[in-house]
Amino acid sequence: MAKSPEFRGTMRSDGGRAGFVQAGFVRAGPPQADSGRGFVRAALGPTAVAVFALSQFAGTSPYGFGGLVWAALVGLGVAAVLVVRRSITATQLMALEVLAGSLLRDCQFSTSDPLRDLNLYLHAGSQFLAGAPVYTTLAIHHYPYGGYLPFLYAPPAVPVFAALSVLPSWLVGSVWLGLSVAAVVYSLRAFGLSWHWALIALLWPPIEEGLFVGNVAIPVLLLLALAPRYGELLGLGAIFKPQNGIIWLWLVRQRAWRRVATSVALAAAVVVLTLPLTGVGMWSEWIKALAAYERSQEIEPTFYGIGLGRWLPEFVLIPLAGGVVCAALLRRGRKGLARLGLASLVASPSLWIHGFVFAIPEFLRLRGQWFWLAVGLCAFGRWPGPQIAIVVVVAGWFVGPRVSSLTERFLPRATAGQTIHPLGRRAVQVGVAAPAKLADAGPSAGHSAPAVAMDNVPEA
Repeated sequence: MAKSPEFRGTMRSDGGRAGFVQAGFVRAGPPQADSGRGFVRAALGPTAVAVFALSQFAGTSPYGFGGLVWAALVGLGVAAVLVVRRSITATQLMALEVLAGSLLRDCQFSTSDPLRDLNLYLHAGSQFLAGAPVYTTLAIHHYPYGGYLPFLYAPPAVPVFAALSVLPSWLVGSVWLGLSVAAVVYSLRAFGLSWHWALIALLWPPIEEGLFVGNVAIPVLLLLALAPRYGELLGLGAIFKPQNGIIWLWLVRQRAWRRVATSVALAAAVVVLTLPLTGVGMWSEWIKALAAYERSQEIEPTFYGIGLGRWLPEFVLIPLAGGVVCAALLRRGRKGLARLGLASLVASPSLWIHGFVFAIPEFLRLRGQWFWLAVGLCAFGRWPGPQIAIVVVVAGWFVGPRVSSLTERFLPRATAGQTIHPLGRRAVQVGVAAPAKLADAGPSAGHSAPAVAMDNVPEA
């Protein structure tokens, strides 16, 4: 929950791994004397991740021994670290726990029906070419396990998938997967990760599962990465996922009116150019399909995925989502952009684990154990992990500094040992790197790259 203070010291970068930090209350130099309270503080994060991981993996594959397999993977990782470094810190242990959970979850999930979301898109495209209905306008009473979910993307996306559907499926699948991997790696690099951290991050289940099923969220993440320089493209993301329109509000918050106008004109041009192919009637069918899907969610909550609407009534969810979006809009620059990425998840009418790729920039703003707790809760993809991660991060916007102060007062850190964080250096956290000196963009930013000074100093 605690966010980093403004960068006040120096940090040594070693391939993306944080060294001793001289900022805030962490001082470089020899470790301080251990204390019982310091040990308790260090053990909180690893214990929380371990308890959640065991609760999720117990009784799962392979052969009902998923919990033991996870523990064994962690044990092997700890042994390897001890052999090489002769010591291990709490954050390093948490990183191993998350890595072990990610590997096990990937193996459990990625066993059948690859690229099923891409196949759904291509099926809709082939239906369009055959003159058959693309959208499902009647409520569904049972989740279609082994079948296609309703196609819900806006009509301008249909001709694109129709063109792809006439190509050999192996070719489309290979190119789609390759471009998706390239897009997510580029995005992670733009968020500040080194090459080896970007490649390791491909194992994180929200990314891995998105790649495995061929979901459009993975390549669309590129629009978030490019937003500081090419914010005009943000409007295109809403064509594939309407909740991405929330991220588009960043342009309004920046008061970059020229970019707002260009973005609206670009989206309107896409609609006008595809209208002769789709016709006005398809737009009507799309609206009916969205309404039908909402009714399907009321009948079968599985259609919510892991969206908050599955557990919260509408009269609670709508004000909650609106409040989170408004809270995200309180910040400008890259920090505001990162927060809106997370806010889009809260406001999403349905949510699957791969949607959490849009939370990556905001997760990276967390430091130390809070970072690994958030990514660990999302690594296993089941209730209540991802939901707790959202609560932790959003709560940090309001009470993070206070919690950090109270924690330091009652559970002071025992040592100033090494920590581990993907941003082991001062780095851009959202979007393509801007000039060396980053500052908030003013109202007259125009087409400049809005940015804020980075404040991510990982916690030891």
